[in-house]
Amino acid sequence: VQTFETFTTGAVNGQPALGWKSVNKLYDPANGVLDPANLMRNWEIVNTPPPVPSNLGTKSVYMRTEEFGQGNKLENWLFSQQVTVPANGQLTFYTRTLTLGNQGSIFKVYVTTSADPTSATATFTEIAEWNESELTASYNVFEQKVVDIKNAAGNFFPAGTQLYLAFVREVTQPSTGVTGDAWFIDNVDVVEKCIAPTTLASSSQNCAGAVL
Repeated sequence: VQTFETFTTGAVNGQPALGWKSVNKLYDPANGVLDPANLMRNWEIVNTPPPVPSNLGTKSVYMRTEEFGQGNKLENWLFSQQVTVPANGQLTFYTRTLTLGNQGSIFKVYVTTSADPTSATATFTEIAEWNESELTASYNVFEQKVVDIKNAAGNFFPAGTQLYLAFVREVTQPSTGVTGDAWFIDNVDVVEKCIAPTTLASSSQNCAGAVL
């Protein structure tokens, strides 16, 4: 389980030994990709107490908001360290936002087997997506999300596959000023999904029981 407790407070990219990385991608509808170097914000490790929360412990990772140009679209990518998936792999994590109401953010999870995920975002397959209304029942309470880790064909990866996960916040700025909502993530884990049994049958049913 990645609880981010071993990280130092500050930018994720400043801690390469821990394996997590982040990239910003900025788009202008008329001119395509823009240079995001002027953006001030990036995924970072933060400490409690509130208003900067964590689910368990004292730290979480989050992406705050900023102004990035009317009409532009911003993608904030957070890449996990390489993980080895079990059979029927599932991603679990806890998440919440910061502001009441829908601020226009879209939250996505991707997966790739690429050896260099930060420069190969086109190889990622989307495995989950939520808007702010769908992400949690209450904006200020952490909620667990459970996502099947499947390939582009919709099948589970074979056990032992090594891959990277990416958490992506997408926001399009409708006017001037700061837009979107901060996204908090904590307690990230990859586990084996418990598959429900199928083709069950019974016999010798009576008032005391049955043979399955």
